[in-house]
Parts: sequence; C-alpha cells; structure tokens
Amino acid sequence: GLHADVSPDESTIVYTHFGPTTGTPKIWLVGIDGQNPRALLPGAPSAVFQSRPAWSRDGSRIAFESTSRTSASACRRLTGKKPPAVTR
Repeated sequence: GLHADVSPDESTIVYTHFGPTTGTPKIWLVGIDGQNPRALLPGAPSAVFQSRPAWSRDGSRIAFESTSRTSASACRRLTGKKPPAVTR
C-alpha cells in the first residue's frame, strides 16, 4: 500500500512512489499543495526498494525502510537540508 507522512510544519509530504516503468518503490517528497514532486534520493539503484517513510518530530530527518534483492532490510535515516547523508 501507499505510505505517506506529513512534515511537522505541514509544508511537505513524504511518500512511497512506485516507478511507472520498473514498479520499484522509492521515496518522494511533494509540497502540501501537490507542487514540486522530487525523489528523496535521485539516482538510487533500481534494485533498492524504499518504503515506509516517516518524519522525525522536529522535521529535520526522514526515516525509511530500505531493502534490495540481495540484502536484508535496513532502516535508514536522512539528515540535513543539503544533499542528505545516509546513516544506519
């Protein structure tokens, strides 16, 4: 199913988007008004599945589940406003 979460300041939605050609779930962001949709991690390999995004209480981080065809699940957390650093 679709997983989505609204940022604490209610300006942005983070959600799971299924690619139209690959069907691979990736995490996307969009303004609360539906404008400016963008991939959270553009260029992520198509073999990596991303799902279940959730904002931190202060809105500074997004946690999500990441799995691939060759590895077990991992929970990842993104920080910062610039290109995000991925940590485990």
